[in-house]
Amino acid sequence: MCGIAGILSSVIVDTSDCIRFIDALYHRGPDGRGVYFEKENGLFLGHRALRILDLSETGKQPMHSADGRYVIVFNGEIYNFLELKEELKSKGHSFRSQSDTEVILNAYKEWKEDCQQKFNGMWAFAIWDTREKKLFLSRDRFGVKPLYIYQKNGIFAFASEIKAFQALSFIDLSFDLQKVADTIEDPLLLEPSEETIYQNIRKIPAGHCLTITSERCAPSRPWWNTLSHIDPITKNWEEEVGRFRELFFDACAIRMRSDVSIGTALSGGLDSSSILCSIFQLGKNTHQRWPDSWQKSFTAVFPNSSHDELEYAQAASEATQSQSFYHTITPQDLMDGLDQALYSIEDIFDPPIGPWLLYREYRKRQVTISIDGHGADELLCGYHHQFERAFLESFFPYPQIGRLKNLWPLMTQMYAVHSDRKTPEMMIRLAKTGLQSLFQNSNSFPYQALKKIYWGKFSESAGFGRYGWLNLQPSSFNPVISALHKTKEFKNLSYLNQILYLDFHCRTLPSILRNFDRCSMAHGVEIRAPFMDWRLVSLAFSLPSEAKVGVLGSKNILRASMEGILPEKIRLRKSKIGFASPLNQWIANHLKEYILDIVRGRSFQESTIWNGPKISADLEQALEKKDFFAFRKAWEFILADKLMASFKNKAHFARESVEV
Repeated sequence: MCGIAGILSSVIVDTSDCIRFIDALYHRGPDGRGVYFEKENGLFLGHRALRILDLSETGKQPMHSADGRYVIVFNGEIYNFLELKEELKSKGHSFRSQSDTEVILNAYKEWKEDCQQKFNGMWAFAIWDTREKKLFLSRDRFGVKPLYIYQKNGIFAFASEIKAFQALSFIDLSFDLQKVADTIEDPLLLEPSEETIYQNIRKIPAGHCLTITSERCAPSRPWWNTLSHIDPITKNWEEEVGRFRELFFDACAIRMRSDVSIGTALSGGLDSSSILCSIFQLGKNTHQRWPDSWQKSFTAVFPNSSHDELEYAQAASEATQSQSFYHTITPQDLMDGLDQALYSIEDIFDPPIGPWLLYREYRKRQVTISIDGHGADELLCGYHHQFERAFLESFFPYPQIGRLKNLWPLMTQMYAVHSDRKTPEMMIRLAKTGLQSLFQNSNSFPYQALKKIYWGKFSESAGFGRYGWLNLQPSSFNPVISALHKTKEFKNLSYLNQILYLDFHCRTLPSILRNFDRCSMAHGVEIRAPFMDWRLVSLAFSLPSEAKVGVLGSKNILRASMEGILPEKIRLRKSKIGFASPLNQWIANHLKEYILDIVRGRSFQESTIWNGPKISADLEQALEKKDFFAFRKAWEFILADKLMASFKNKAHFARESVEV
């Protein structure tokens, strides 16, 4: 795990620029710097090391292949590297290190671009071919590891984070104001595309790769499509539960391969508790390349709030005999850390301040790896809005009375801790929506519902955006999602699986992966997520709705597979909270004056993107009426203002090298 950066240029690039470029990623790799130059070819490759596998000199990057032809910089982990190493040895390849980096090099020598299909892991890497003078870049299937690119005036540059580009004297890193407005209106709009909120900075999409020479950069091209890897199902519930458990156990086991200490981010919810308990179960046997130190759990605690899951986290910790660390998060922590957290995540999104502080605690405890539960909600219907779609799906092609009766009490229990949701009224509204759509035009219902959820319509009478606060008209169109809807493979998915597919690949999960990558790597901590194993993903999208929402509740198959492994108190718990701060509650009780102080500030008032005077006046009125919903709607504007200020304030730091 680390930070990578590189330049391929037809013009001369200053060496000191290159050093500053890679050192801007010091936080991702505090264990050392490695560089490689071919000045005659305009090439620079840089690596900041966070040493995880092979802590010796043989594991250092940039790494050369045995014959010297290929040079790699790599960020991530190839979890099946031990199995691939044996396969490559059988084909005549030799190895000098104990690292997964060398496995990638030899796999590329053997299979070229097809090597990507061989890897089970998370990665962003660049391989330079010294013979053909071309650079190959690849990003993992689901975009767990980031990779950003700049291309202009004969210069191609790439880096793990956008902030690194501030270090280059020939780049004026500035915000695209239209994209900022789009993101304020819909923070998830740009997720599946190459676009960012920064001018001239694009991202290589998940599951894509590209090849570049000093004369030409081909467009990025997809090498992975989940829809082409949907597994056939047996339609035997016991067999599917057993298959799910087997894959999940193996996904956990191979993610424990490490030469440094490991901890588990334990929220107390079903996903993280399943991981911790499964690892504990696996730890009773001998596994290759597991570290000695791995039985630690870390929990963010939100006292006196609906988001506090301490009771359940303690139950999982006691069941696994893990050493537990509990870190209390307060509204003051959010106010004190917001600027730094926003600068870390680089986007207009509510930063997960709890995890950001929790990963800092990891580092203090000398724990370098965190095993997290990302992906389970998006795969197995863990969110409230997905459960609502499962409820609506039960009306088509005709009302399934038995299933509706089963879902009704489950939905009531799922919303139990959310006082802002009036469950009976909501469910009656959903039932009316389903019946009306059924009788009006049942064939168009799923598509129309998806269109409403993922496109939305802006009210012309209200002006642009939220409360008419935006000066620029935001876009609601995403071409990636639009094209996806036209494919036969997507249409063949059930209505619920379509919702989950969009959340997993295009909307919710990509933002989570970005935010948590930045929050953890800001402190030099690597995240591994067993639910993101591609084999488990393929299986999940082959399963029918009943496997995801069934008699046990949401994530039905996970609950069934964890019987006898997970404490029943957690396994059968129906309420859903999520690993996030209780922002709505904090705004209503602690953050009102904090928000008002920001919107009254000069930069906020003079913004060309939004109408600062109107926002501040509207919030003053909302305060008198105790309308805290308006304050919540203003939060994205606050984040945008603070993010832009943080990049402006920290730009000069990037011009200085961290390490000589």
